[in-house]
Amino acid sequence: MKLIRLLIIQIVLLTLIACTTSSSTRKKPDPVKEANRKSTILVNLGMEYVKRQQYEVAMLEFNKALAINPNSSDAHTAIANLYETIDRPKLAQQHYKQAVELAPDSPSTLNNYGKYLCNQGNYTEAERYFKQAVDTPLYSRPWIPLTNAGQCFLRANQLESAEQNFRAALKKMPAFGPALMAMSQLSYQKKNYQSARAFLQRYESVESLNAEQLSLGIKIEQALGDMDTARKYADTLQKRFPSAPVPPGLSSKIKSQ
Repeated sequence: MKLIRLLIIQIVLLTLIACTTSSSTRKKPDPVKEANRKSTILVNLGMEYVKRQQYEVAMLEFNKALAINPNSSDAHTAIANLYETIDRPKLAQQHYKQAVELAPDSPSTLNNYGKYLCNQGNYTEAERYFKQAVDTPLYSRPWIPLTNAGQCFLRANQLESAEQNFRAALKKMPAFGPALMAMSQLSYQKKNYQSARAFLQRYESVESLNAEQLSLGIKIEQALGDMDTARKYADTLQKRFPSAPVPPGLSSKIKSQ
């Protein structure tokens, strides 16, 4: 009986020692990783508030993220985007610059700063950051900065450079909607109507046309002399967007259907 009691006591003592050892050797959370984790949660939360246009609350969340982790390039980029949205360009640039300094090899960070510079009319500097984003090793989505660079060249009225970037984007991602639509619009602007039609049709295979794009389809087909297809675009435009203007020669026929 005594032997059984001693065995039970030993088992209890061994269990207590094991628990004590386990708790004492348990790794404490890495403070840097923990700061990154909490900061990321706050940035994501803030971005949800931005989507709802609750900018004041979003700003609070981004500032909390920066207070926890001042070296978060994502937090700096997020707050920079918000400052740009509320028309505070100097503060936006300050945070974009910090984001790039903290993550000089991040293609999304470089791309975002390039977009900001383009919006500010600094086209040459924007091109440099877009190029850096495209040239980042192992970047899986280079067609995004290439398309943004093309849009920036359009603003600068450099049509050939714009087209080169759009085509480069489509070479890497043939079904990328923004680049397809940009090429259709650019081709129409250059009066290359067959090309404009082809790019618009490719865009239609991946995206639904909005009112502006349907209007472009009407103009392209009118320029090519294909009034039947122009009427089809006009019919779709009036059905989907009843308040959108339709060319006079087409609207009366559609209304009678």
